Amino acid sequence: MKAKVKVDHRDMKGNSYDIVRVVNGGEGASSFVTLRYNEGGILVDFNLSELEILNEGKYLEVHRNHNYRDGVWLGYCQINKGYILEYNMPSGRKFKNLVKNPFDRGNYSTKLK
Repeated sequence: MKAKVKVDHRDMKGNSYDIVRVVNGGEGASSFVTLRYNEGGILVDFNLSELEILNEGKYLEVHRNHNYRDGVWLGYCQINKGYILEYNMPSGRKFKNLVKNPFDRGNYSTKLK
């Protein structure tokens, strides 16, 4: 998976880099993402809010309604300030959820603007 840098740091802003590691801070704490800056192996840590995770079109499983469901990332939404995922129910209905942290899919909202 890759992430695009949204803040000024070296010459990284606006460019995308491979994600090496994710540290999920848990409830109330910040999550950090480590990116590989170049082929020389330089690793740079960013707060999750400083990045846009490039996950559009990627498959995922979400636990909704007492079971795991097949889903797909629709990408980052500027209006809602979060990542939108869509999952399918066995009946064929599709639902969208908004998550602020794509590495914590259990913490979501169904309210989209």
